[in-house]
Amino acid sequence: FKPDGIFMGGMSKEVSLVSDADERSVTMKMDDMSYFGIWQEYGADTPFICLEPWCAPPTNDGKTREDLSTKKGLFKIEAGDSRTVSYSIIFK
Repeated sequence: FKPDGIFMGGMSKEVSLVSDADERSVTMKMDDMSYFGIWQEYGADTPFICLEPWCAPPTNDGKTREDLSTKKGLFKIEAGDSRTVSYSIIFK
């Protein structure tokens, strides 16, 4: 995942990772999100990867500051309003 991760949009609202070694799997359902990220800290010896639903894609280089009022995918919540988003993770 050098330098950052893999972030995808325009895909299914359900993603599954399955094992060839046994019957285990992880399924993430993300009806309220438009993007999905898979990442791991680069250069670290971590025994896991991160799976995250996102409402907007990251910047191309991961460092550039963007104007959030015009960022693709973000939704605006006015003062006093609220919005609920959800996703589920199923471990088998």
